[in-house]
Amino acid sequence: MLLSELIGPETIEEIAHQLWASLVPTEGVLVPSACALAHLHRASGRITAAVSISGSCDGTVELACSEPLGRAIAAFMFGLPEADLDEAAVTDAVGELANIVGGNVKSLLPPPTSLSIPIVTTGPTASDEGRTASCAVGFDFLGEPALVLVRDASLAPA
Repeated sequence: MLLSELIGPETIEEIAHQLWASLVPTEGVLVPSACALAHLHRASGRITAAVSISGSCDGTVELACSEPLGRAIAAFMFGLPEADLDEAAVTDAVGELANIVGGNVKSLLPPPTSLSIPIVTTGPTASDEGRTASCAVGFDFLGEPALVLVRDASLAPA
């Protein structure tokens, strides 16, 4: 069974909105954005976290965001000023978000299904090619881009 047969853009939007509401309920609004991929291409720095899903469906769930948004997310998660965050805290925070989104996707799939630990990278990655994803949903938060990609295993980067 393909991941894309069970998980579509509406599902990703719902998961993202619930996650953002619980993470930063008083800060800004998560807005769907058809331009997020283009904005990520222009961003000075990018962070991408990916988790692999295997079992009844095989594929990946990726969360990509601008470096400033990654720092803002980490500040919210750790309750620290952005100036006090190091790179490890930022990558941990973005990795945890990908893990939460992936876990929510996993919960919607038939068993058996497992989820890998997040792998976090900085700079241009396969997520830059959102068109190769089964499902790509862009968002804007605090004026910064974020993108959630779901790929069937056949579309996952090598």
